Amino acid sequence: LVDLAVKNHGITFIPTFIAYQRLAKGELVPILEQYQLPTLNAYAVYPKNRFLSQRCRYLIDFIAERFGDNPYWDDF
Repeated sequence: LVDLAVKNHGITFIPTFIAYQRLAKGELVPILEQYQLPTLNAYAVYPKNRFLSQRCRYLIDFIAERFGDNPYWDDF
């Protein structure tokens, strides 16, 4: 879809994490920016115990930082 939009074969609605490089280069131009879809959330689900492994904690922290409220691909 990104390639078709870049080649002027129409418009597409795709997430910014797919198109952010093309947007940064100016190959794509955002339209209808005022239109917002409902927010989707992701959750980390793990067994409730007091001994959450350090690996699991690091993974949860990494995901929260990398994909949180302001993901890196929206900083173009």
